[in-house]
Amino acid sequence: MEGGEWRKQARRVSVSRNGFYACPGFRTGEMRKTCGEIDALFCASWSCITTNDGEWKWATKPWYITMSFVQRCTRTRYSKTCNLVRIKFEDAAKSDNHWISGLTWGLYLYQKPLYGIPIQIKLIVNPITAPVAVGPNQVLSETRKPLVPAPREPQPRAPKSTSPPLISTSSKYTPSAQNITRRPLDLGIGDRLLNLIKGSYFALNQTKPEFTSSCWLCLATGPPYYEGIASTNNFTNSADPTGCAWEQQRKLTLAEVSGSGTCIGQVPPSHQHLCNVTLTVPSSNHYLVPSETDW
Repeated sequence: MEGGEWRKQARRVSVSRNGFYACPGFRTGEMRKTCGEIDALFCASWSCITTNDGEWKWATKPWYITMSFVQRCTRTRYSKTCNLVRIKFEDAAKSDNHWISGLTWGLYLYQKPLYGIPIQIKLIVNPITAPVAVGPNQVLSETRKPLVPAPREPQPRAPKSTSPPLISTSSKYTPSAQNITRRPLDLGIGDRLLNLIKGSYFALNQTKPEFTSSCWLCLATGPPYYEGIASTNNFTNSADPTGCAWEQQRKLTLAEVSGSGTCIGQVPPSHQHLCNVTLTVPSSNHYLVPSETDW
């Protein structure tokens, strides 16, 4: 066996024997001051350690996860895979939403000189089924960009005169603006929908202007774009709109839906595959308030 390879194997055995320890990097309060920041890998005090393994292993109080060797290297077993580390999640921590943004630990090998690295564990949510596009809307097959209104040409002003106006005695007919028949513009669907939205806002502003502050009237053409995840949670038929989460300021940019869930009303055949169950629209004129996790 060559010297370089022998040293690698001896190194693996040494790592298994001495072991490692790890400290969470998301402490709060006094423990955050005690454990330090990333420069100390959050292990500035022995009290910060929550998991470890090796021949020097000692009792710790697990927090969120525990780490351990899958199989330690020995003098007779020193393959490249013998020092893999198993991560086990504590049951109480599995439902924590912080996994989505990622949680960081500092990990040290128990040796001299110290060697450590930060590690981050992050939850990546993949849909069970591929997202299904909501559109394109077949009604909008004629869609064209809205027409850009032409700038108004400046009208020449008549020069001021100090003489009395002349009275015309000619019987020749002069057409007025009211008698000119204008050819209607060839509007596409985009212009017609835009005019419909403008008309809706105008009608609401003239009758009940407070209605236009509700988020269901907010149209957004820019990011962020939202993807719908179908839900089977229950909803409440209520006359109180406070549970509708208007303050979240969601926008109507929904382009895709993942999974299948509860549908309400008459669902077109092209979207019935998104429905686990279809409910009729309640006859009462109330709000359908979703659960706390839905919108």
